[in-house]
Amino acid sequence: MTARTLAIWKREVLSNFTSARAYVMCALMMFFAAVIFWFGSLQEGRDASMRGIMGLFVFLLLAITPILTMRTLSEETSRGTLELLLTSPVKEVDIVLGKFLGTLSVYVVLFVLTGIFPVILFQVSTPEGGPMIAQYLGMLLCSMAFISVGIFASSLTSSQVVAAVVSYLVLLMFWISWFFAPAMPSTLAAVVREIALIEHLDNFGKGIVDAVDVFYYLAFTAAFLFLAVRSVEARRWT
Repeated sequence: MTARTLAIWKREVLSNFTSARAYVMCALMMFFAAVIFWFGSLQEGRDASMRGIMGLFVFLLLAITPILTMRTLSEETSRGTLELLLTSPVKEVDIVLGKFLGTLSVYVVLFVLTGIFPVILFQVSTPEGGPMIAQYLGMLLCSMAFISVGIFASSLTSSQVVAAVVSYLVLLMFWISWFFAPAMPSTLAAVVREIALIEHLDNFGKGIVDAVDVFYYLAFTAAFLFLAVRSVEARRWT
């Protein structure tokens, strides 16, 4: 990570936390998480784990990420500041990685805030710590994948609305692709299931960290960040 990447990361973090976006998102997600935690983990006879919160968070992140990432590069384009960045001694990869890390920082803060739930569980029950760590890892990796798609979509256009719509469409395509697998030939169905985002979350929810699932999310994130870098590179010559 270069000093230029860190500079853009700091700028993005300040942008997120000096506006209402990050605070509203964190407040909403903590509210829904608290409700699910109360009814899903603290009621008598319920499983004392973070699995219910994990499922809710991933669903909410799918809904919120395009809104949070739509401005990352499209706003720079519409304001003309992207051109200024591209004429400065900053590489395209620095811009994309800085934006990515800045947005990911919001999610890390959110995950830290949810640390209150495991603390409560350990006070009232005897849950296993290992599965919780796996569930948090799954949420983090899935968040990275979502953000990479959002930044790629934002790199394609100067319109934040268009960026959000494109991001939703791409994420939904990878999220629900497994639904169509039964209607496909067996070979194609197996491929479709493997590329579905939701399919690789199941093991994390069970407290299992599978190297295949980790690699999938890392490769997915790297692929869309690479596409975002190439998209920004193309703007240098237009």
